[in-house]
Amino acid sequence: SIGGAPVPGAGAKLSDDTTLLAEIGYRFTPEWSAGLTVGIPPTTDIDGTGSAAAFGRLGEMKYGPLALTGQYQFNAGGRLQPYLGAGAVYYLVMDEKDGAVAGLTVDNAWGSVLQAGADYKLSPTLGLFV
Repeated sequence: SIGGAPVPGAGAKLSDDTTLLAEIGYRFTPEWSAGLTVGIPPTTDIDGTGSAAAFGRLGEMKYGPLALTGQYQFNAGGRLQPYLGAGAVYYLVMDEKDGAVAGLTVDNAWGSVLQAGADYKLSPTLGLFV
């Protein structure tokens, strides 16, 4: 928006990011668990699309991804346990830098997350996951 009024046909595209994540989990039953995933805050580029495409790079932001998921583990007694999960993700905006837009502001946002992977038990209380 400009001066509080939406710009017709304007949009923004965020660059793809890669970051290191860690998950802390708690298993309620052999099959069901919850996980909290946090990551090193990546920086993403914000480019204009639609009627804002002519402006190019609108700015950039650094955000902290936080995800809370519920997971179901298959093969609960085995050493290798595939799983499916779903939950909510919260993007906490930590920093914004202007580009073609002066006074760039980016709001925190909620989203959803789906996950699939596998746990490999190293011990009764410690494991690795992909």
